[in-house]
Amino acid sequence: MYSLKVIRLVVGLVTVIALLFSNGSVFSQESEKSLYERLGGIQGIALVVSDFMDDFMEDEVIFANPEVKERKTSEAKPYIRYGVISMVCEATGGPCQYTGKDMKAAHDGLNVTEREWDRMVEILANTLAEHNVPEQETQELFEILGTTKDDIVFQGGR
Repeated sequence: MYSLKVIRLVVGLVTVIALLFSNGSVFSQESEKSLYERLGGIQGIALVVSDFMDDFMEDEVIFANPEVKERKTSEAKPYIRYGVISMVCEATGGPCQYTGKDMKAAHDGLNVTEREWDRMVEILANTLAEHNVPEQETQELFEILGTTKDDIVFQGGR
């Protein structure tokens, strides 16, 4: 189960993304649209993911993990960015098709800790907030993200 802090961070991130894509408008008329559309389509998703990846790939907490540091290199960054964009696009109802590894395989051997997961959520929440994504869209996005946690976070000790 997610801590209240993590849930609040996720909700904040979704809010930022939604505001970014709505240009600050109210989303009542937008509720019939897919999350993909409410996030601004591929352009909006790509912008937010790009900014998120820039912060994520430079974060001291994330890269204190030696396995992450070894595999998440600057050379790998464009591929990771593309994968995250296509995954978010597909997961939110867009036309993209994610063709990368499943989350368990992609994170196998990285030994991602609960602390690192929480830090990633915090970075994403901050990015969404910077882009003024509305609360509803932020929450929906974090609900999707939450379904991947068990496949990403290492359940053993480090």
